[in-house]
Amino acid sequence: MTRTVAVIQARTGSNRLPGKILETLYEDVSLLAYQCRRLRTIEGVDELVIATTQAPDDDAVVKLAEAEGIRVFRGSEEDVLSRFLLVADATLASTLIRITSDSPFRDPDVIAKCVAEHREHGAEYTRPADGHLP
Repeated sequence: MTRTVAVIQARTGSNRLPGKILETLYEDVSLLAYQCRRLRTIEGVDELVIATTQAPDDDAVVKLAEAEGIRVFRGSEEDVLSRFLLVADATLASTLIRITSDSPFRDPDVIAKCVAEHREHGAEYTRPADGHLP
């Protein structure tokens, strides 16, 4: 069975602007909450989850995820890949979509087209390319 899970990588640690994903974007909606709400609309995605770290500062990410009704997975602060493996194992995902939390304007329609093309061609890896999809 094909199961596609979109994973938002989210952590509050940042060298340039710590906590930026929790900053208010518009009408008391944080950058991360805005992104979660947009990405829920991706056709072909079975579940949207957040992968964050076990750092105490990221408790705020967990709180936001719970408020948005999104499952959250916590793992190593240094090993992003291990967080993805944790999500893959726990969700039984056959396909993972990597989404960074500091890029809130990803187009759900573009992602849906990539998912459709990925499935149609039985691809192992898919990404949008400049000038055409995918």
